Amino acid sequence: MLGVFESLVGKRAFIDRVDLSLTKPVSLENLTHFRITGQKPCLGQKSFYARHAWGESSVTGNRFFLWYGKASRFPQVPSARLTLLSDYTPLTAAEVLLAVRELVGDITAVRVTKVELTFDLHHDQAALAKAIFSIAQKRTELTDDRGWRTNYVGGPKSEREVCIYRKTSKVARVELVLRRRSLVRLGITSPEQILLLRLVDFSRFMSFRDFDAVKFQREVNRRVAPRWRRRIWHEYLVRLSAQEQTKEFEHGYDVPSDTFTRTSPINSEIKKMQSRLTW
Repeated sequence: MLGVFESLVGKRAFIDRVDLSLTKPVSLENLTHFRITGQKPCLGQKSFYARHAWGESSVTGNRFFLWYGKASRFPQVPSARLTLLSDYTPLTAAEVLLAVRELVGDITAVRVTKVELTFDLHHDQAALAKAIFSIAQKRTELTDDRGWRTNYVGGPKSEREVCIYRKTSKVARVELVLRRRSLVRLGITSPEQILLLRLVDFSRFMSFRDFDAVKFQREVNRRVAPRWRRRIWHEYLVRLSAQEQTKEFEHGYDVPSDTFTRTSPINSEIKKMQSRLTW
């Protein structure tokens, strides 16, 4: 499966995607280890760039996408934007800096604007989505044509966002998306500094807790009138995540949120993978 690396599943985190702003004009003439496979004009009323090109690394086979030919007078718009993906091998700082050097001739003329910190796990996607706890309030679930679900914690404009989805029939992916403002807060602006993500504590934004259904049922039986028990039991377990379940029950029945949840072993698994981040 494209983008799944069996040697990393459950063992190491990796960067699935990185977005960069290039602060100097781009030249395609010096590309040696990256080949352009297509390009087109993209200038329009809502476009900041005149050209869009795409291609792949001749070393790794990983794809890249480039927007260049700045057509905006706004100084905050960079000279070009570059996106690189982990298709056939995990992205590394070496590959990213090589691309920058060949495009602009200066590896310092770059700023990181988005990073997807990725964990591939041998776990059930639905169970992961149910168990995640976060300070983010927004939660969204989408289903594709195969019936596979993607759960989002946070929004597309949030500084941070978690995506949980099935990558294959046996692998679930937890993707922590870090956007520019979040990266700046972490002191990560250049590609080599992405390695510092090994040290960041993300537990407030992303942690997992196991839900004890037996304890929950016991509390429901103690505190809820008989005619409401079945409805609450069904609604809480089917419709809500573990965090939403505990929050609703805490607010409605004054039961502490940790009464029927406990820290999941998934946290230590993810923490170990993060400390071994491939970059």
